[in-house]
Amino acid sequence: MLLTEITEHNKQYKNKDLPSLNLLILRDITLDPIEHFYRYYSNLMGYHAAITWGNYNTIYQDSYNLSSDYDFIFIFPKLEMMTENLTYKFSRMRTEDIQLEISNIIFFFKGVFSNIRQSSNAVILWHSFEVPLYPNLGIFDTISENSQLEIINNINSLTKGLAYEFKGVYCVDTNLCQSRLGNFFYDRRMWYSSKMPYSLDGLKEIANEDFKYIRALKGKNKKCLVLDCDNTLWGGIVGEDGIEKIQLDEKFINFHREIINLYYRGIIIALVSKNNEDDVWEVFRKRNDMTLKKEHIATSQINWDDKATNIKIIAENLNIGLDSIVFADDSVFECNLVKSLIPEIETLHMNKPMDYSIILASCGLFDTVSLSDEDKKRGQMYKEDLQRKKIKSDKTNLLEYYTSLEMNLEISKVTNLEVGRASQLTQRTNQFNFTTRRYSEEDIKHFIEDPSHDIYYVKARDNIGDLGIVGLIILRYEDESAFIDSFLMSCRALGRTIEDAFLMNVILQLERTGIKRIIGLYSETKKNIQVKDYYERYGFINNKNCWVLYTDNLPKKDFSYFKNIEMRE
Repeated sequence: MLLTEITEHNKQYKNKDLPSLNLLILRDITLDPIEHFYRYYSNLMGYHAAITWGNYNTIYQDSYNLSSDYDFIFIFPKLEMMTENLTYKFSRMRTEDIQLEISNIIFFFKGVFSNIRQSSNAVILWHSFEVPLYPNLGIFDTISENSQLEIINNINSLTKGLAYEFKGVYCVDTNLCQSRLGNFFYDRRMWYSSKMPYSLDGLKEIANEDFKYIRALKGKNKKCLVLDCDNTLWGGIVGEDGIEKIQLDEKFINFHREIINLYYRGIIIALVSKNNEDDVWEVFRKRNDMTLKKEHIATSQINWDDKATNIKIIAENLNIGLDSIVFADDSVFECNLVKSLIPEIETLHMNKPMDYSIILASCGLFDTVSLSDEDKKRGQMYKEDLQRKKIKSDKTNLLEYYTSLEMNLEISKVTNLEVGRASQLTQRTNQFNFTTRRYSEEDIKHFIEDPSHDIYYVKARDNIGDLGIVGLIILRYEDESAFIDSFLMSCRALGRTIEDAFLMNVILQLERTGIKRIIGLYSETKKNIQVKDYYERYGFINNKNCWVLYTDNLPKKDFSYFKNIEMRE
């Protein structure tokens, strides 16, 4: 998409009522056109970008006394601007001089991060130094003990390490962006005239990479990939060409490998195809070169109905929002139809088979900033959940259904072992989530260490499978009161009263510790309407935009249909 098209697109959003995404750009260089791309990607996410610029080549000075209103702070250093020695004079430098340069740069970034954290909790996206395309030492650099490339990579690695000291710092790998575009990443004419090193294509690539982090941290990443079959998973039409004659060469196999990568990153894989169902599954059974297996598919709608209707059925069966879905099809007609009937859905037009794997890998729609054990099992967990729904449909009443599952719950405080999963739940959960507050792993660690906070998780399993950690309650204490800062449950755990048992057992634990009242907070969004009246149904009393429950008047709840509920201290 050209810059003119980007600006025209942004104009269409100018008067729309969207929440603000407050961005600050600190830089050593000129990169003004990136503002258009930031606005574009913000609009696609449903935000207006409110952009503030730091002055040219004043990163350290501008990191002082910042406003606390920023959501994200971008830092764009440039090695050429920070050290001529490591950039242009490396071939004549002594080892001790190199180490001094490294120390100075790390000291600089430590100071910048510290300055920012004194006034702002904004997420920091720091852009790494690019390695030179032509090192000072030429090909000798690859065998030199003091390699310029290794030194620069070491600086990047050491700066990444500061993220453990200063929470909410992420490194955007500019070298990845450069490697995708090659020489088209730079604009040497603009560098010499105005110290703007990157081309418009380069700036767009960087902005796209930045928004992979923003999308993930704002909980806007996708959960489910719905795939067409004919001319998407394989070449040809199985109903016409037959099982043996459809194409499954390397370009399709690589596409399958990318799908499987997503599967093991916790993305739900589903099929929607206008086909005879037996023909599709026969391909999976009989073609040995079919890398994607039936076990990777959580659910499917294979029939002759329109794909928009079938995708809605898939969303309902999986209990996920339509805006959590990405639909991939080779047909422009089908992509446009689905997009027009379900605007919330992202579509990927799979145009050329040789590009299928790149289209999927580069879209950035599924990226996350953490990966847990539950992620690697999520596809299997959703298949198991569909089995539970089948059992539910066969039972005459809910109590019989709940009892038949033989449910076991483990409720405990979050420790360092569960930090990744706890953070991930806050970032990904939208529907059963009372406040939709997003917390990083560093935030979760802070809550664990802070005596004024507690975090409880609930882990569930039944006679069908292990659901893992599916819920979280974050508490904040003031005197004899406990505020429920966050209460959230994974959508795949809903529909069997796990959330009720979880909350009740936490409330009973609070009563035992002397808490007199519990205040439930709720912030309404477009997605969490289902929990709007939950506290009221549970016996909480509405009191000035929050819900209050007194522990001397707790509701009576029967959870005897659970096989076991273990409340750990």
